[in-house]
Amino acid sequence: MPNLSIENLEYLVQTRQHEAAGNALFGLLYSMDNHAGSMDALTCLAPAALTPSEREMHLCERIAVATSRLFLDETFTLSPQGFRQFMCLQRWVSLIYGCTAQRNADHVIRTLCGVSSTAPDFAIPDAQLTKCLFLITVESELPINLDQLWSQNQTLAASLFFAWLSTNVMASPAAHQKREALLAWWPARMLEATDFVNWPLPVIHQVYMLCSYGFLDGRHAIKKSLNTLIRQQLIALNLGDVATALPQGMDSAQSKSLAKLASRLAVKPILAVRPTLMVITEWFSPGFAVYRTHSMTLRALKDKFHLIGVGPRSGASEVGQAVFDEFHETPAGDVLEVVAFARELANQKKPDIVYHLGVGMFPHTVYLSNIRLAPIQMVSNGHGASTFSLQMDYFITDEGYMSGQAAFGETILPMPANVMQMIPNVDTPDEFLKQVQRVPRERPAVLKIAIAAAIIKINPVFIGTLRTIAERSEAEGLPVEFHFPMAQAVGPLYQRIRAEIEAQLDDGIKRRTFVYPHQKYTVYMRIISQCDMFINPFPYGNTNGLADMALLGMPGICKAGPELAEHIDVGMFKRIGLPDWCVAWTIDDYIAATLRMAHNHHERWMLSKQLIEGKVYSRLNENQAPEVMGEILLKMCRT
Repeated sequence: MPNLSIENLEYLVQTRQHEAAGNALFGLLYSMDNHAGSMDALTCLAPAALTPSEREMHLCERIAVATSRLFLDETFTLSPQGFRQFMCLQRWVSLIYGCTAQRNADHVIRTLCGVSSTAPDFAIPDAQLTKCLFLITVESELPINLDQLWSQNQTLAASLFFAWLSTNVMASPAAHQKREALLAWWPARMLEATDFVNWPLPVIHQVYMLCSYGFLDGRHAIKKSLNTLIRQQLIALNLGDVATALPQGMDSAQSKSLAKLASRLAVKPILAVRPTLMVITEWFSPGFAVYRTHSMTLRALKDKFHLIGVGPRSGASEVGQAVFDEFHETPAGDVLEVVAFARELANQKKPDIVYHLGVGMFPHTVYLSNIRLAPIQMVSNGHGASTFSLQMDYFITDEGYMSGQAAFGETILPMPANVMQMIPNVDTPDEFLKQVQRVPRERPAVLKIAIAAAIIKINPVFIGTLRTIAERSEAEGLPVEFHFPMAQAVGPLYQRIRAEIEAQLDDGIKRRTFVYPHQKYTVYMRIISQCDMFINPFPYGNTNGLADMALLGMPGICKAGPELAEHIDVGMFKRIGLPDWCVAWTIDDYIAATLRMAHNHHERWMLSKQLIEGKVYSRLNENQAPEVMGEILLKMCRT
């Protein structure tokens, strides 16, 4: 077992036992990474009077100080392998420094480079490059020339760019600007890569998925470049395709027609001989969103297909695995071993279709989406964006979620509203609501607005919009509070996002923000139930959070956009019966709609009453026909 003591790290740094100190720091960061940010496993002789939150800040301060001292020691160096390993965890260093008064490690970098704190520009000496790159976090305010850095050392620069783009908290202007700049500049230059295998590939899924939370119109272009490099790597290792693509026999219009026909037919009996459908899973257990949104259709598919699940044991519980006719757990460890395992399984089982529930939560799905394991391959909106992989044929989603303007590399297979329905988070909604006890307030003196979102959805543009809403509302005589019950907000993730939201929203006199760490579901719902309305984050909207609002009968506002992740809210708003004015297409309209709902107390109260009495949550689950998907996929196999 590694020694996760802060005192141990400090002692090793003080006594200049560099290798041991580096290992100790790596162990602390790895523990946080392995526990979703939690610092509970770290030991520390902290003052007894500290609250749990204060203890986390105390730990961050001490780790940051020890890291600074270690890296400022001239005799401490990073080997190429050590640098690669550390860069897979650099986002945690970013969060640790972000929780200190300094907010970043720029002061350490300037000392290493011999540059005064007032110098407008600086250059990193080659001898200090690995140290400095590890310390240049997304919160850094140093002027970084991307072209110069890429030309200086492509592999080291790529490691830094991966670290930035894999960071979960991008709420500060400095972090947001880095992401937008990289997503615009890097995709084309990335194809110049000559040493891709030595990049920090264990975080490739973070880079692949988190681009969707940016604002740039071309934010997904980086996926195309990553797909090219991954496929080249796999083919070079003889881990390429094991099947040949079929000519596409279905388009969006045909899918819609067939779905309407299948919806009118009686459920057909289980087939005697069923084609094989292989499902690649990521998170697939009752507590996860994808299980809620996809398990019903998968169970229905078993009438027509022999259903094989393939995925990590850590992501699929026994309940999740039981959805399939058979489930094969992938080996833990290196992603290439998982690819080899899945290829061998596909060789044995000869699936007619391979179905990814989503791509981007784990490295193995990003890799497997770039080789062909079956004649027909498809993906669904477990993550709300196209894969842009040439090996993926179809994208399955609810027809109400499509704007018609989103960029996709796959052919869209739109499903009717009653096909891909959600399983409730609670078995008995009426009994659960008695525990939560939501009672809409008719004319609150201070309006409470709920924002139920994961930390990755918060950005400075959204926070700035909230500040405008607060200032305009206060100018009209109605103070507002924003309540953030945040998913994934654990340890320094929580401390950093809380500090950034408060810094940008609170004005020093009035407290406008209440940011909560990750909560159990009942506690989370009680926090929301005390609010008067909700607003969804943008550009990446909500799905499960919106379903929770529907369960509570709470009205709210969303901002629509062309991409799938910007438009799912629109489909769900229509389904639960919120009026059209609750959907905004511009930030100005979003502000205006929020202020309208906030200030028109009777209108908001009547909306709440209608949603509660109408039990609108049931509209997300009514007239269920999950078997329709099976009819469409079966038709594809026979075409």
